[in-house]
Amino acid sequence: PGEKKNITKKMADLQEQIAAHAMEQVEKALDDQIQELDRVMDDEDELDRIRRKRLAQMKEKHREQQKWQVLGHGQLVEMQDIKDFFKSCENSERLIAFFTNGSKWCQVLESHFIKLAPKHPETKFLKVPTEKAQPLIERYNVWMMPTAIFVIDGKTDYSLVGMDDLGTNFTTKDVEMYLAYHNVIQMKKFED
Repeated sequence: PGEKKNITKKMADLQEQIAAHAMEQVEKALDDQIQELDRVMDDEDELDRIRRKRLAQMKEKHREQQKWQVLGHGQLVEMQDIKDFFKSCENSERLIAFFTNGSKWCQVLESHFIKLAPKHPETKFLKVPTEKAQPLIERYNVWMMPTAIFVIDGKTDYSLVGMDDLGTNFTTKDVEMYLAYHNVIQMKKFED
């Protein structure tokens, strides 16, 4: 019994030493981080450099958003003629060409695209009515409605044909995740 008590005490002492050592390591890492933060905060040149860098990033983002707005991003825009499609492919890094004939499922998917377009101005959402797009329908082998062609850097990357990929009971968030998976939209970072 005395030997068992002695082993238990040694184990408890060892666990205490390990915990104390781990706490020392954590405390040292925190101290190092605090010291680095203090160094940066005390260094006016470093703070100025960080401010200038962030300001330049904000200006670039603003210029990019203005460009997207001019190109018709941020809304579901209806194609007026075939030239609109090719111009959009040429001018927009990311494009969703949504072929629609006004059917029930086209209207459902359209309602989701209308909600997503303002959230993702980096992508142009182009509504392509079938009656205005016969040459495009033949060129891209569109055989089912709705069809959404994902164009990235001027190249067709993927097509959503019908509703099989999404099913029949999906949310706008489901569509957003699907589009993000195919890289035709960018999910926003936490700090944006």
